[in-house]
Amino acid sequence: MDFKVFLVFLIVAFCDFSSASLPRSIRTCPADKNFDNCLKQVLEEIKPNLVTGDFGDGFKVIAGSPIVFPSLTIPEVGITLSNMQFTGATNFKVLNLKSDLQKLEFDLTLLTPQTVVQSKYEIKQKLPALNVDLHGNGDIHIIFNKMHSRMRVRFMVVGDRIKLKKVQYKLKIDDARFNIDSLKNLSDKTGQSSKLFTEIANNFVNSDPAFVLRKIEPKIQQLYSSKLQEIIETLFRDVKVSDFFAS
Repeated sequence: MDFKVFLVFLIVAFCDFSSASLPRSIRTCPADKNFDNCLKQVLEEIKPNLVTGDFGDGFKVIAGSPIVFPSLTIPEVGITLSNMQFTGATNFKVLNLKSDLQKLEFDLTLLTPQTVVQSKYEIKQKLPALNVDLHGNGDIHIIFNKMHSRMRVRFMVVGDRIKLKKVQYKLKIDDARFNIDSLKNLSDKTGQSSKLFTEIANNFVNSDPAFVLRKIEPKIQQLYSSKLQEIIETLFRDVKVSDFFAS
């Protein structure tokens, strides 16, 4: 998930830190005309650390693979997803990075080629054309192709502290494929997985993947944005300006 990338971006984003402020795995960038290019290179270098969340020297953050979200409901298709595990978010490409150190504003554009979501699901949907009442649960995996993320984060100085002012996060997914691995028919007293109903459910959710994607995309954006806000506020809970800017 892209908010993981941005967590480390926030840690290195301002200016050249003192060596005690960062683990040795993160190279610092001087606040000069090459700052943005330097930061892009740093983000590339720390991809292995993002996967595990371990940056050495006792510095740990939430592991970037997998990232887990509790639940998400798509009422338009009668599906609720739970225990969603996102993998692939750390395979990002930094398309654009622009900083304004004087205004404490940062813009970042990322592309994640493919993200895979493994999840539990429950579906409850009537299909009159087939005379079928889908009511079941099981395992599903979803493939998101080309996830575009745009982030703008603004900070402000309050006394001698750096505080978060505003976070803007936008997500656009080009394509998706929904694969229901199994469907246990809850209308069947035997509770057995049905290949026929699994096939019907797959055909249903993939009959118009663009429609399903339009419905799920804002919800994923909201989940990502909420997590990003939480991480930034935690990171900047009690940070002095002097801790960031080189003397």
